[in-house]
Amino acid sequence: MSEDHWAVDVSAVVNLHDEGDDAKPSLSSVSAAAADARAAGWRVEVIVVCDRADEATIRVAESAEAEVLRVDVGDLGRARNAGVSHARGRWVAFLDGDDLWSPNWLAAAAARAAQAEDEPESVPTVWHPAMSAYFGETTRVVHHPDSADPAFDRTRFRLHNAWTALCFCPSWILGDVPYRPNHLSEGFGFEDWSWNTEILDRGWRHGIVPDTVHAIRRAGGESLISKSVRSLRTPWRQAVEQ
Repeated sequence: MSEDHWAVDVSAVVNLHDEGDDAKPSLSSVSAAAADARAAGWRVEVIVVCDRADEATIRVAESAEAEVLRVDVGDLGRARNAGVSHARGRWVAFLDGDDLWSPNWLAAAAARAAQAEDEPESVPTVWHPAMSAYFGETTRVVHHPDSADPAFDRTRFRLHNAWTALCFCPSWILGDVPYRPNHLSEGFGFEDWSWNTEILDRGWRHGIVPDTVHAIRRAGGESLISKSVRSLRTPWRQAVEQ
């Protein structure tokens, strides 16, 4: 199941900023998913990236069973890249500090990724949960498409991002295609949408792991997404293509 040249199979990277106690449920969900994956025989490490985090958030991070990485980049894309640079796993999985994984996420994603890589004519694949359940200020459920499905509409994807950044993929993909920084003042945002587009443009796949879900909190205030929407910013990749 595991490849000896990797120190671990899965590097779970959690990004924190100023979540404080709101990060505790997220870290608990990571712990549960890591335990489930370890029980299935996968080796898992947890890396918590604190980007310009306040003291309350740092205390929460340091209470978790994880490596805590403090960075001063002020950008979610760069913070994810910093986590990847410290990851030792064959695969990397991302979680933001106020979101949740279903307990089976890491084990199911690792099993699906390993199976797919052994299939004939497999292509590099970024894995996503079957659905995302949004809670908080707004509530909704989004079912994510598989880009290999003949019904996948690439034109629609240009108008609406089909997947979140909470993906699971081979670490080498993140080395080849790092996240671009958000430069809202220059007209560029939506680092995850841009990254998802770059994956498709390389002829690679966004796949779905059945029977998995991520819970994503939508809180009030100025999130990075809301700032990008309000300022009418565009993803990097689509701006280049236009």
